[in-house]
Amino acid sequence: MKVGWQRKKGGGRKTKDPDMEKRLFDWYNTRKVTNQQVTAKMIKDKALELRSSPDFIASKGWLDKFKIRYRLEISKEANMLAQGGLMSNQPSNNHSSLVIANSSSTSPTTNTI
Repeated sequence: MKVGWQRKKGGGRKTKDPDMEKRLFDWYNTRKVTNQQVTAKMIKDKALELRSSPDFIASKGWLDKFKIRYRLEISKEANMLAQGGLMSNQPSNNHSSLVIANSSSTSPTTNTI
């Protein structure tokens, strides 16, 4: 079995619903262009709305891989701004709504692991 740099490129589990992911990424870009907030929960909810496979579950693992494929990053500063944390001295207790920032809105990355 080959490992590391010897592994065949592109040889991994494929996404269950690539059309849904493309539409989800387009939705994400539309919201970002209009400076609308996008949270992790919003992405998961929209993915469930757009899915074509009834057995698709928008899990944390799926979300993490989706963010890697489409070069999305979690911006903790933006999350704090959205919650008013940087403007007030009160700690934020809501850790479930993470704001996603797009580092490159061109196309998804290819997994080379």
